[in-house]
Amino acid sequence: TKHPLFVQSLNHLAGVDEQLGDHERALAQCERAVAIVEQTEHPDELLHAALMQNIANVYWSLGDRERALASYQRAVSLLEGSLEGNDPRLATAWFLLGWSQAEMGRTDEAIASYERAVAIHDGGFGDGKPLDTPEGPMVRFWLAKLMIEAGRDRESAVALARRARQQLAARSQEGDVTLREEIDRWLDEHSVRPSP
Repeated sequence: TKHPLFVQSLNHLAGVDEQLGDHERALAQCERAVAIVEQTEHPDELLHAALMQNIANVYWSLGDRERALASYQRAVSLLEGSLEGNDPRLATAWFLLGWSQAEMGRTDEAIASYERAVAIHDGGFGDGKPLDTPEGPMVRFWLAKLMIEAGRDRESAVALARRARQQLAARSQEGDVTLREEIDRWLDEHSVRPSP
């Protein structure tokens, strides 16, 4: 059996290869690491899930959307079996799954995945403490946009976008300004205004 640090090194090498645009090599590194993890007597499910997310990213870069989606789904499954409560890694996994589903036009599935991510962010799956992660406001806003596209409840969608805007106003992180401006434009367009 290979040492876990070896598997982590393969994972990091795959990330470097992916950044350099060598998707085939990145995929080979990830698949080698997954094979090692799956042959381990007591596999590290969190590492396995991270590898599956990386494989999903590589498949996405290669244009193989179905395999990417299956890999994102596997990552969610592994994390759900390993983590409890409102762990940010689980929220991120649901967010990535929802993003891939939305990009593939699977709106209802994406809405369900984003709703899970929002519920985790709100503390609905554990100790009740809300998470403060960079993607929290983004997942709320993307869920709001999808709800409108799918013809779902406009007031709920607008409330989600307003909550995302409030979260952004309460912090100052790189990239927040652009997202705040996008949410403001969207709210101007979609907010329910009283009739004259």
